[in-house]
Amino acid sequence: MICKNCSAQIEDDSVFCTHCGAKIIVDKQINDDNSTITRKDVEHVKCQKCRNDLPYGAKFCPNCGEKSGLSKEIKVLSIIGSSLVVVLAIIGFIFININAQKSPIEGVSKKIYEQGMQYLEDMNSDVVKEYVAEFIESNNEMPLDQVADNITEVSFQLDLGKKPSSSEVVFNDTINEIWRKTCVSYVQESLLEKLSDDTDSSSVNIAATIFKGVIYEQKDKLKDAVDSLKAASTYDDLVSVYNKASMIYTDSEQENKETN
Repeated sequence: MICKNCSAQIEDDSVFCTHCGAKIIVDKQINDDNSTITRKDVEHVKCQKCRNDLPYGAKFCPNCGEKSGLSKEIKVLSIIGSSLVVVLAIIGFIFININAQKSPIEGVSKKIYEQGMQYLEDMNSDVVKEYVAEFIESNNEMPLDQVADNITEVSFQLDLGKKPSSSEVVFNDTINEIWRKTCVSYVQESLLEKLSDDTDSSSVNIAATIFKGVIYEQKDKLKDAVDSLKAASTYDDLVSVYNKASMIYTDSEQENKETN
């Protein structure tokens, strides 16, 4: 469509001319055959002082000399448009920041989640394995499931703060349950190594082979618990992982009792 005020090409559904600011007037005519003819005209930009029509591009009114400018409607629309852009930008910024502070698990802060994931990696470090080996050397009569809670040099308790959510509490419990079972795994591997080195008898070798199979089976379950924790997204998921971790080694002991 052509603006009749400044002759510029504008969109057919324009309300104002984007070049001169003139308002487009839509006029509908009904013919004798009930067909409709739509005619679009323009409402010229008027002088703010004397309301005289202003020629396109005029900087001053030719009638009263008043400096020309955008009409009130265009000014209001411009202000509204600018305000909307600012508001949407602020909302977008807030939304991005809120998402940046979230973790994959509902109810667990990003800080606590990242600390927990780092702990899972630290548990498998050589330094931690050495601590466990040294502790067992001096405390060889301690029950395996108590080793993790008595190694003072290593702690995987999360910094939960004063008011942790229920999800954060279970997340912390799950991390520490996995740590306890990881300790059991290290102790059993150490015992297996000693068993294999102490004698060359066939009976001991058979026992070592069976013991090795049990260790690997439980280590697979431990890995499955860790993978499940990394994939968790809700409180119920965390409870499920905690229960799964709690049964590692415990379920094999129960199977042995039932067999005997």
